[in-house]
Amino acid sequence: IGEMTAARANGDWNRVVTVGLRALRVKPLSGPNRATLLILIATVALRAQQPRAAGGALRQALSCSRHPRLRLQVFAKMAKVAAALGHRDELAEWARKLSIAATRVNLPGDELSARSELAQAFAMIGETARARRLAMAVRAEAVGLGLSIVARECDEILKKRTITLRPVHLSRHALRAVS
Repeated sequence: IGEMTAARANGDWNRVVTVGLRALRVKPLSGPNRATLLILIATVALRAQQPRAAGGALRQALSCSRHPRLRLQVFAKMAKVAAALGHRDELAEWARKLSIAATRVNLPGDELSARSELAQAFAMIGETARARRLAMAVRAEAVGLGLSIVARECDEILKKRTITLRPVHLSRHALRAVS
């Protein structure tokens, strides 16, 4: 997981995918570790404009762990998958699940990050007013807690009328692996 996180921080998306898939195939992993790897791979798949592949990885992650922090991340990312696919009803369902999961997580940073992703999903699907309201609320809390990354994410939503995922380009091998 550490190598994948470092690759992600450096923007080496191909490495995130290849290292993650290799770890999933080779090492026996605990449920939460397996779910974490799948979430990281799904994040890359979303950025590579492969929402169906991301959704598949996230569904696998849900089956691996019932840990509330992981489920909160999965629900936020599944909301973005639904938005990328234009599925408003599914987005609403993932938003509901995220709200329930947030009551079980006692880490404001995780909750605010997930809510920021939910605001991004609403913006992606064109629910601009809802996205802006959520982003303003999340931003206020994030600034109060010194969570500058989350505050910046919210600023992006508040500055733009629509949000699209910034695409990343993967090698053929990594794209095949994600699919």
